[in-house]
Amino acid sequence: MWLTEYNLDESTGKNVGTWAHGLFNAIQTLTYLESPLITHINSHAMTSNAVFGNIFENEKGFTSMTSGQLPNNIGTPASAFKTDKYGFTASGAALNEIALALKGQSVIAHQIDFSDPLIKKSNITKMNHSHLEVGLLQIILIYMDGVLKRKRH
Repeated sequence: MWLTEYNLDESTGKNVGTWAHGLFNAIQTLTYLESPLITHINSHAMTSNAVFGNIFENEKGFTSMTSGQLPNNIGTPASAFKTDKYGFTASGAALNEIALALKGQSVIAHQIDFSDPLIKKSNITKMNHSHLEVGLLQIILIYMDGVLKRKRH
């Protein structure tokens, strides 16, 4: 099964274009990957604005948003807030971390059971910003608190 054009479609909230939006799409992506029935996924859209894109198509990525959609840190007019043309949106940045962790891998996804004795500090063989390895098992990490804590092992 192929799933295409999934994304957060929110017309009145202030989550579109924020890290919460990126995490929503990342969690949605990983949830879809849990199903063996789903073989291909594609979020909507590759290039666009902060609402739907993974990559900004221009320097005015928040312009098309209504004042009710704008995140609190972006004042009006939205056109005054510049984005990097071809830079990642929040969703693009989150999905890029997943793509980097999965690149070249044969993937089976499922939620982690942290009570599993396999997942303990002494078994971690490698850790970086987006995933860790426990023996041959690779685990993608999504930081939900917005604070990245790096540990050397």
